[in-house]
Amino acid sequence: MNKLVMLATAAIFSTAFASAVLAEKTAFTADLKGAAQVPPIDSAGTGKADVTYDDASKMLTWTITYSGLRPSPLPTFMAPQRRARMLAR
Repeated sequence: MNKLVMLATAAIFSTAFASAVLAEKTAFTADLKGAAQVPPIDSAGTGKADVTYDDASKMLTWTITYSGLRPSPLPTFMAPQRRARMLAR
């Protein structure tokens, strides 16, 4: 019985350590310009987005730099949810 308990304990710990080792950060970058919009627009605004997802902490971080935009009282940050759902079908 002792061997069975030790084997089960070893399996639990090895699984916990393996999942910690497999955790990684996934990085994404995007060039932001009017021509990349759907539909494309003519815009002087440009930018770059650097986004990182950390599997271990389940944290999403981003840095967005931009230029050539005029001031807006209501800036927004939108994710392409609807389009992604349509592409997944």
